[in-house]
Amino acid sequence: MKMSQYQAKEARNRQALNRLKTPKSISKLKKQLDKLFGEYIKNRDGWQCCWCHKPVKGQNAHPSHVIPKSISNHLRYDPQNVKCLCFHCHIQKWHLNPLEAEAWFKETFPERWEYLNKEKNILKSWKRWELEELIEYYKKEVEG
Repeated sequence: MKMSQYQAKEARNRQALNRLKTPKSISKLKKQLDKLFGEYIKNRDGWQCCWCHKPVKGQNAHPSHVIPKSISNHLRYDPQNVKCLCFHCHIQKWHLNPLEAEAWFKETFPERWEYLNKEKNILKSWKRWELEELIEYYKKEVEG
């Protein structure tokens, strides 16, 4: 059976509408949120490395997690768990000297360290609506 022009047009419209309604995957939402959240952290820290206090910009500005995402997904988007570091401090100090990095963070941000140690063992599975809400929140924060 052959479709009429009207039926063909209706079918195309339904397909287009379905594409618009299809929500982003959780991984795409996380990727979008990671970018916004990173911008928020860099703005909060004044585009300055929290360790050496040098100004940072572009690819030299790294939002760095204190408690890794792999250990505590619950703290992934918690601003208390992230600081802005320059490339050198992020790689050479934070990742290559973890004991020195932990001691520095404890001394520099004692209240944050205490909070993060209480929160790090909470398990979290992010829901779509939570990620969408955080995206809207950080969009407003970043864009002003």
